[in-house]
Amino acid sequence: MLDIKSASVDVLSILLRSADPAQIHHELGSRLARRPKTFAGEPFLLDLSNLDEGVMNTLPELYRILHEQGVRIIGVRHAHPSVGEQAQALGWNWFPAKLERPPAPAPVTTQAPAPAVAEVSPAPAEPTPVADTSPATPDSPCCKTLVIDRPVRAGQQVYARDGDLVVLAAVSSGAELIADGNIHIYAPMRGRALAGARGNASARIFAQQLSAELVSVAGVYRTLEDELPPTLRGRAVQIFLDGSKLVLAPLGA
Repeated sequence: MLDIKSASVDVLSILLRSADPAQIHHELGSRLARRPKTFAGEPFLLDLSNLDEGVMNTLPELYRILHEQGVRIIGVRHAHPSVGEQAQALGWNWFPAKLERPPAPAPVTTQAPAPAVAEVSPAPAEPTPVADTSPATPDSPCCKTLVIDRPVRAGQQVYARDGDLVVLAAVSSGAELIADGNIHIYAPMRGRALAGARGNASARIFAQQLSAELVSVAGVYRTLEDELPPTLRGRAVQIFLDGSKLVLAPLGA
């Protein structure tokens, strides 16, 4: 017997903002060389959604570079079918990204390069005759909070789907915290934390004692094993996105 059920698997993504093979080879090689154990055996999604369909001409060269670096790519994200066809010809899966559309004629968008944030507050035009128990903002990504009061050990993964994650005990190296919303850690944090796992760019990570291996918000990640400055290591820190840049700032400063 077998069951066919829906499932989601969280993977890291490599988000390219340039299709220059030489640049990618240098940047990727230097990152992997600094911490080979962090990404060993990890599957990645190659996210090309910031690039136009001309990137299809560079895909064979990207394939060669990634293969040489030992990076496991499970698929490519891009909106255009031509890119998908080229990806599939190389043996990669294709995950269509949504085509960017110009914003509706409403005086809301003041910053051009902020596609992810525009989805957060689509207020309904007029009240609909539904039960009072329905949420006021149906597209709000976080409605629940998962609280963990036991240590999260190496090899364990905790995922707060559609909500925030609050951890009250230590998180060991090799452990992973994932939430569609915010992540709060009120204990030593030595593992990985991935907030806004399904694209919520306004999500944040709050850590009371940060010594993490990796942090990520809405797919933008940063490894911290050797890069965390002394002013932040072991201190209370918040992590958030400022545009496409991941910011680490002390709490209570």
